[in-house]
Amino acid sequence: MAQRGTEDESSGLRRARSGGGRRSTALDRDQQIRAVKETLLGTLGSYEPLVIYLQAVLVWERPRHSALLHLSLNAAFWFFALTSLRILFLGAFGLMIIICMDQWKNKIWPELRVARSNELDNDR
Repeated sequence: MAQRGTEDESSGLRRARSGGGRRSTALDRDQQIRAVKETLLGTLGSYEPLVIYLQAVLVWERPRHSALLHLSLNAAFWFFALTSLRILFLGAFGLMIIICMDQWKNKIWPELRVARSNELDNDR
């Protein structure tokens, strides 16, 4: 009988420990989720207006823009289907254009930017 009482106590301790482990696992998971969220927001934050615009176009909130996107994607499809250029060349060229635009937007353009008049007034 005394042995049975110690078994009940030890099983109760196991349950308490496993419950505590679940809480710490949940806390670790929440911290990981927050870290991933902050990383994604930091990385993709500059592209948020573009994503919101694409969402509006895809759900036809802006019919003219949606129709233009539909026509341009259709034209691009038929261009790729009927062209004699290799898909590898087209993919590499497209990536080159994307990288150049990203460099221009994030590295070159901020250096060429002219200071606004209110920024000049604050420097004095």
